[in-house]
Amino acid sequence: MKLQALAIVAVLSPVSALAEGAVQDLTCEIVSECDPTGACTAGGSVPIVIEPLRTEGTINVVSILIEQREVEALQDGAFGAMEWTTEDSREWLIPAGPSSLVWVKQTMGESLWSVTRMLSCVGAG
Repeated sequence: MKLQALAIVAVLSPVSALAEGAVQDLTCEIVSECDPTGACTAGGSVPIVIEPLRTEGTINVVSILIEQREVEALQDGAFGAMEWTTEDSREWLIPAGPSSLVWVKQTMGESLWSVTRMLSCVGAG
């Protein structure tokens, strides 16, 4: 378990991952999923693959495969939030501990809506 936690810390620290060219293949359990009204549910899982691409100054650029979508995300610093924008959403994947991530998805359509997911992750293999 300690090795899995260290692997997740490595992915949450793309500076070291970039140096190694490491791809992190994670399975994340949804511990809690909450909407803006405070209604929360639990259960389900989401696979996440994070691949370091390059560094631009202090910004790490990573590829994230999430919800069957591949996005390019920016991360300021080793433990900063990974942030990306799609046609209809703005999202953040935030390191929250050695095996925890917080995933915030803000949908920008007819009306503003967001979902916050607390994730507990383990590496594949």
